[in-house]
Amino acid sequence: PDVDTENPDLPLVAVLRGMTGTDGAQVSLFRQIHHGSLHRRGYRSTIHKAAMKESLAAGLLLNAEWHKQCREQLKNHQSSDPLILVDPMAGSGTLLLEGMFMAADVAPHVLRLKCGVQPPAAHQFPPITRWKHDDDIRGLWRELLLEASQKAKNGLNYLRGSPSGDKPIYFIANDFHSGAMDLLQESMEKAGVYDLVKIHENDCRDFVPFDSMENAPSARPWTVVSNPPWGVRLTEDITESWESLRVFLRETCPERSVAHVLSGNAQATKHLGLRRSASLPIQVGTVQMRWIQYHMQKPEPRQFERRETKDKPSKEKEFRNQKPFSTPPSSAVRPVLRRNGQFSRVAIAPTGRPQSAPAHKPKKK
Repeated sequence: PDVDTENPDLPLVAVLRGMTGTDGAQVSLFRQIHHGSLHRRGYRSTIHKAAMKESLAAGLLLNAEWHKQCREQLKNHQSSDPLILVDPMAGSGTLLLEGMFMAADVAPHVLRLKCGVQPPAAHQFPPITRWKHDDDIRGLWRELLLEASQKAKNGLNYLRGSPSGDKPIYFIANDFHSGAMDLLQESMEKAGVYDLVKIHENDCRDFVPFDSMENAPSARPWTVVSNPPWGVRLTEDITESWESLRVFLRETCPERSVAHVLSGNAQATKHLGLRRSASLPIQVGTVQMRWIQYHMQKPEPRQFERRETKDKPSKEKEFRNQKPFSTPPSSAVRPVLRRNGQFSRVAIAPTGRPQSAPAHKPKKK
């Protein structure tokens, strides 16, 4: 048959699961309504060896409720301080860029068109528009595309702020490696957002987003997102990197700031010396990771040490707090002495009616 392999009318995707053996493997066949992988936004010319997929970054930001903060800021930005999104170990900047496009309400497909992902015809009219429909599906697609393009334009203008330089949201990136910062600048220029991210090139422990905290544009706590090296794709200076991140989080971030850190190494996260507020397990391929949330506090060192020892329960208390029975909370068991001198157990059912258990006869000597 005559099939255009670059732009087919009915693209199919086969997914193979399982291992060959006694149980065999399973193949799932999917009909694809779009062209290409949606995680490819189009703004990357060169991919960093440890780069995160754009779709994963967007999902992590949704879990961090960054989109809710952005919506609230859009409603009240004229009467509230600006938001600040910081990545102290930005790498090629995937988390920061996805956070920016989420704040501006830029649809991924609009980015693909803007950045010139090939073939352009496939993205102007995806495969689903070429199937048989009763309605004018192409006309509907044009309307949706026009609406999304206008939203993206308005959103980016909103992020650029007023002519006086005041912005509703500040995006700040830092990385020690100049090559990673070059990749971030290339992506920003390709997406047309080179003026929306403030870039620093410092060691994380020496990184200060503003000239001084007094000159910060906002008194609000920061939102920190980061994907530090933890030993899979980047294997050098892991301990030093996490120690530097610890210094930044505990000594530079304002109180009540919230940090979200991705890690696939439980030993590496211990270098932060912070108590996590939440942890989301994530599996990418065969790699198990955690998206960990930390709330920044700045207690005095003595109070911090005293709190650590105070909050740690003793083995006796841990044993005492354990429930001795696996009986559901809605029921209870109590011993009852019968007239014949034998003990029996009476279970109190959720309805409140007692249900007698078999009597326990004393053992014969």
